[in-house]
Amino acid sequence: MYKQRFVALLICLCLPITLALADTELEMSEIVVTATRTEEEILTAPGHVTVLDAEEISRSGAKNLADLLTRQAGIKINDYGAEGAVKSISIRGSASAQVLILVNGVRVNNTVNGGIDLADIPMDSIEKIELVRGGSSALYGSDAVGGVINIITKREAENQFKLKIENGIYIPREAIKVSEGPTETGVDANWLDLADTQKLSLQYSTGLGNVDLVTGGGFTRAANGFVWNDAEYIDDYRRRINADLLVGNVYFSLTAPTSSGSLGINGSVGYKNVGAPGPIDPSWVSTDARQKTMTAQGQVLFDTDRFLTDVLSLNINGFYRYYGIDFEDPDYDPSSTKLHTTGLDLTQEFIALDILSLIYGGNITYEYAISTEIDEHKRINGAAFLELAFYPVSNVSIIPALRYDYYSDYPGSLNYKLNVVYSLNNSTSLKLSGGKSYRIPTLNDLYWPDDPVWFTRGNTNLTPETGYYGEIGFSIITDRVQVNAFVFARYLIDAIIWGFNTVTFYYEPLNIGESLFPGAELDAEINFYNDLWLTGDYTFIYSYLLEGFSNTYQFSDDKRAPYVPVHSVDAALEYRGSKTTGGIYFEYVDKTYKDDDNTFQIDAYHVFNIHLQHQLNDYLVLSLAANNILNNIYEVIYDYIAPPVSFWLGAELTL
Repeated sequence: MYKQRFVALLICLCLPITLALADTELEMSEIVVTATRTEEEILTAPGHVTVLDAEEISRSGAKNLADLLTRQAGIKINDYGAEGAVKSISIRGSASAQVLILVNGVRVNNTVNGGIDLADIPMDSIEKIELVRGGSSALYGSDAVGGVINIITKREAENQFKLKIENGIYIPREAIKVSEGPTETGVDANWLDLADTQKLSLQYSTGLGNVDLVTGGGFTRAANGFVWNDAEYIDDYRRRINADLLVGNVYFSLTAPTSSGSLGINGSVGYKNVGAPGPIDPSWVSTDARQKTMTAQGQVLFDTDRFLTDVLSLNINGFYRYYGIDFEDPDYDPSSTKLHTTGLDLTQEFIALDILSLIYGGNITYEYAISTEIDEHKRINGAAFLELAFYPVSNVSIIPALRYDYYSDYPGSLNYKLNVVYSLNNSTSLKLSGGKSYRIPTLNDLYWPDDPVWFTRGNTNLTPETGYYGEIGFSIITDRVQVNAFVFARYLIDAIIWGFNTVTFYYEPLNIGESLFPGAELDAEINFYNDLWLTGDYTFIYSYLLEGFSNTYQFSDDKRAPYVPVHSVDAALEYRGSKTTGGIYFEYVDKTYKDDDNTFQIDAYHVFNIHLQHQLNDYLVLSLAANNILNNIYEVIYDYIAPPVSFWLGAELTL
């Protein structure tokens, strides 16, 4: 109980301090759309919401989307190590498939396996990121159990050309080459490690009459041949192989004004070819497995604040998305999955009175998957939602929401949510939220073939995962300080878990997961002296695993959910000058466990990073970064080593 008391005491101590600091004029009104599906100031938006704009993204020095999001309260990135390796997200202890990822409002979660790899989303195309914690199926349907992340790409022309290059460096040294089985082959220091990774990105934007054009692309090449001291398996320095990476992407956006809004068309194509070495355990290493991924997306957006009358707005979002993945390993049969998704999403707001508005809409989505594992399957999803924004007095909003989803191959689901926001003044608000969310099984869960050789199969009798959550907290935003402090709880039942069934002797999915996730989040950003800022966040989740694949537990058994740390901390000291920006960044993550029984432990770790960038003149910005400067050897995912110390040199030219 001392941990829970510590969190409560911490929040109680922070509240009067931040209220005192908040006695300044509000700096700006950031707008967020994802929390309510209509424009809302972040201070009065329900729940714990974070908005990261283009300036903050650039200033962070983050090398990819995962590096940026891991610094946010309640977020954990499950990182498989090397540049380009899988980086999936967890919010408040959720599985990655329980976090809904949107790009310009379009769902990008893969209905075949449920997940989304953040490494596949190019950073340079992003204008803003909206992060909403807590269940949101009442607005967005399946998968929004842990929360929603909406990535908004650049649409406004700045009439400029940008060229950005970066080079990543590892320290060369002799080592033992990672290989399949017990063979140990020594290799000399490779001086090409001084040019291990190169990143190139281009972006051009201009006005074509009254049309804004934004287009760009990027290329990344990485050997990922880093060396680390492997004290677990060989007690010597070891060199990673077959983790090389080639990535390319292009994107464009055309946006034109209409009489009362805007019409936009955007699209993107991405390709990734990456080695798949597997874990570092010599018995599982693969030296020649490869994975190739192809993605493409097209979208038409229409948005207006005045649809026929002043009291109606309208947002129409039509889209097509393609996802293809091919896996090859000489030891196994090749596998391939192709997924086509197309759909239409409508949202409208009706402002009935000054104290009342209705936000309603729905979507229709068609998905077609063809795979070497599950053959051909089609899925149609239709949904309708209704949200009522009620303002009984000027400083109180009550926002209930309800949504029903229908699936052609699965039973429908009704989900709900209630938000209450009380504004104490123009810089401080108290917030209360709660509701029900769900996640339907993936196509792999349902239709994986019955294989009598490998004893694997899917399960068409699965029911949806169901989550219930509640949170209460406060937000403060002024020109010198921004603070969010929330206490939350999330209860998950019927979680879908794959494992070996001792009754059927098959490896298969079952609805047997049950867990409780009570916790607290605190994040703060304080301007304490001129251009110096102190930022940080702390997340506490004391998860209780109540049922796993092989065992049922009591609270007294004190079993933690896999890969959910009790404590995690991020802190930074940043300088935000007019021409020079930079900072020292610290991350600490408590120990976690790989399995239900908490037998296989992943040790706690801490990491220091440094980033500095300087605007040399009106055209050129130079940057320098050092990651993992203490050269700590650690794992985020069991048996997948994180990179050692690395250095990054970069330059950005703007014309």
